Amino acid sequence: ELNWIRRQIDNPERTRIALVGSTGAGKSSFLNAVLGQEVLPVGVMQPCTAFVTLVRQSPDSTYTLHIEFCTRDEWLEEIEAYAALLQPGDDAEVQDDADARRLIETTFKRLQAVLGDHVTRDMSVDAVRSVPLPTEAEDVFSGRRPSLLRFDDGPSMQKELRALIRGDSNLWPLVKQVSISGPYDCLSGGLELVDLPGVNDPNAARVEVTREFLRSSPFVWVIFSMVRGLTHDIQMLLGEQKLLRTLVLAGTYDALGLIGTKADEIYLDAADQLGLPDDCEQDALIREYCRQTQVQVRTQLESLVRDLAGPEDGGETLNRMLELARQAPVHTTSASAYMRLRNIGRLRKDYGLHDVRDTGIPGIHDLMRKIAKQTGIDQRSLTAMQRLRKLVEEIKFFFSIRRKTKHPSR
Repeated sequence: ELNWIRRQIDNPERTRIALVGSTGAGKSSFLNAVLGQEVLPVGVMQPCTAFVTLVRQSPDSTYTLHIEFCTRDEWLEEIEAYAALLQPGDDAEVQDDADARRLIETTFKRLQAVLGDHVTRDMSVDAVRSVPLPTEAEDVFSGRRPSLLRFDDGPSMQKELRALIRGDSNLWPLVKQVSISGPYDCLSGGLELVDLPGVNDPNAARVEVTREFLRSSPFVWVIFSMVRGLTHDIQMLLGEQKLLRTLVLAGTYDALGLIGTKADEIYLDAADQLGLPDDCEQDALIREYCRQTQVQVRTQLESLVRDLAGPEDGGETLNRMLELARQAPVHTTSASAYMRLRNIGRLRKDYGLHDVRDTGIPGIHDLMRKIAKQTGIDQRSLTAMQRLRKLVEEIKFFFSIRRKTKHPSR
């Protein structure tokens, strides 16, 4: 018991919140707004990047960037995955399959980024295998490139991260995971945010990394653009990874969060569609847009539960699943408006919101504080102290019984 208590105090576990969503859903902007700082570059990340970004609070005011690169064997698997996608005889099938074409294009861009522009689409796979690796990639695979970097401020760290993953870098396809730490108050109490790539990837190693994070994260936030809603790939993710069914059946629907982004991307001419007068103010329009989005998403979620329900989920079980789906938290946010109102970054546009609470980000902060209070380090410390007090009482009781047994007169 003492060993358990010591572990809780010396090495408290962190509470992980995994973020998943489609490309273009605005996850980077959302994370920057939540963290209150331009941490992740916005607008320069490749659409075919596929690495995990983990953010946690540092014990002091410094910033660190730990970059985990793939191994040489995993890079060779990337080439073999490309070869498998180009199997002869499948041209007609590939032409009819948009996902297959996208995977081929994505993998080709990754290979070309590392090996150079002389890698062409008509080059044979054997020729691709024979292309020598550039010096930078060899430095990565040999361990000569430093993976842990320290910075005195956030902008310096972001500059380094931007240089690594922007289009003119030939190392971004080799990045497997980026771990960031900084003085982010919203992550106090042991929280960590993990931005995950998609699971529809030709590289099995990267897919497994994403799936492992999903399996091990007690909280999963699905980020979706309010302009597009719960797109097909998000619904596939909830279904194929059994996230929705597992969370709902376990009765832990609050562990699943649905977070809409880009709430400010609604125009005044949409007032009639939302049932509002044409002369309504922009902030009123956005609030109604958010309200109707929440209703629509919960309806989609309920429909998805019905689709996922199996023969064994009839009657009372199905009703319980549907009720929990109806109660699933749906948050609507405008990261740009929040950062503009908080003077974070260089945003100058008026996004139509003038009360910071209407941006939805303070509500996310409230949710994070609730999670930290219920499951974070403070809660585990409290549990450890309670168990320590109980252990002390048990020891005292044990010796008092022994004393009375040996000396009944006392």
